[in-house]
Amino acid sequence: LPRLPEVCPDGTFGYRCNFQCRCHEDQVCNKKTGECPGGRCAEEFWGTRCQLSNNCFYNGEADNYMGTVAVSYNNYTCKKWVEQFHFYTEVNFPDGTMPENFCRTAKDFPRPWCYTTD
Repeated sequence: LPRLPEVCPDGTFGYRCNFQCRCHEDQVCNKKTGECPGGRCAEEFWGTRCQLSNNCFYNGEADNYMGTVAVSYNNYTCKKWVEQFHFYTEVNFPDGTMPENFCRTAKDFPRPWCYTTD
């Protein structure tokens, strides 16, 4: 028998509904893909599915941030990079090392960010 797709409750999406929607004005995202209506993210988030934190603390120099800040501006703790989907490796970061749970400007992104524990 074919497996029926899981129906996520409003506000969550993805595999086992493990991801939280972060859409503008708390709109409900696509329960399969996580895409927000009109592609608009909540104020503090960005990216295809609005999962990237917009506000890691840093000194204003967004290019190649290499500090040890591990919280977003709203005090959410950053997760370790190795725990996230396994598609970030040493080559994605300016110094060629995995950055623990520190905010980073990964290649192809304009500013520091991290996945958070919220």
